[in-house]
Amino acid sequence: MDGVDKLKVVATITNTGSQVVKLLDDPRSLASRRPVNKFSILSSKGGRPSFTGIRVKYSPEIAAKMGAYTELAPGASLKVVHDRTSQFVLRKERPDLHNLHSI
Repeated sequence: MDGVDKLKVVATITNTGSQVVKLLDDPRSLASRRPVNKFSILSSKGGRPSFTGIRVKYSPEIAAKMGAYTELAPGASLKVVHDRTSQFVLRKERPDLHNLHSI
């Protein structure tokens, strides 16, 4: 990592099965490029940086009815880069940042 001011997380989803997999296009998932709050960042002192991305109103049922899926063929991968610096104010947490989890 080049420093907290350049923090990026790469999520790769690979279909290791023998059949096509349909992933629901949920903007809150790691497969989505939308800048919604998908991660929990915590400093060693319990502080959390401010989230500056977007919030979405989303209904999985409506999305499914509309056919909002991404299909992954057997052996195919989906790679998504998540730029945390554009969605969190990290500079205040820089000295202590130590814990990052997907939500």
